[in-house]
Amino acid sequence: VLIAAAQLAEDRREDPSAAMDMYQQVLAIQPDHPLALEALRRLALQTQRWSVYVEVLTRSAECAESPEEAAQYLLAAARVQTKRLEVVDQALYTLLKALEYAPEDLVILRQIEILYEQNQRFDEVVKVLRREAEVTDDPRERVPNLFKLGNILESELGQAEEADTV
Repeated sequence: VLIAAAQLAEDRREDPSAAMDMYQQVLAIQPDHPLALEALRRLALQTQRWSVYVEVLTRSAECAESPEEAAQYLLAAARVQTKRLEVVDQALYTLLKALEYAPEDLVILRQIEILYEQNQRFDEVVKVLRREAEVTDDPRERVPNLFKLGNILESELGQAEEADTV
């Protein structure tokens, strides 16, 4: 009944706020209701309610059918946290959680690298660059990665000897 009422509010009344409230009531009863999750993601994005969007993406990750799908929801949540909400620490936490689902996902690893670098956490950047090098088979991607790793070791962390071994 709530789903039908929410769809009616969304479609005929053009009242996204009321529809969102009803979909959230559905999720209070059944936290993994796929239609309610999908509708809330769509409506939160449409209405630019970024905190709600992140919350629904995170919940969607918890209910995802595969680890890869969960990782993609969390990656999307982290991007919103970074670009729209400007909560970099929370975005980093979300990305690290996404990495648990997809430990070899280079897109996630690179996003983590960027955030660590922006915050000048170079010891963490080094760890992520090493992980990227482990999961990258393509020399065209690996060589610049190792060059950057060596450069950070030498110029940011003062570890010239270790940089020479990269």
